[in-house]
Amino acid sequence: MLETINNIEQWAEDRNLIEGSTPQSQLLKLAEELGEVIETVTKNKMT
Repeated sequence: MLETINNIEQWAEDRNLIEGSTPQSQLLKLAEELGEVIETVTKNKMT
């Protein structure tokens, strides 16, 4: 489990997701992704 956590942290660091972002940009991305989920659910694309 610790290895998985370390891999996720490294993945985020490699993409500059933590240091290179702000709470506002993270919230905006979350809203964007949530909108995509809602669109998929309402169009019955879920399998």
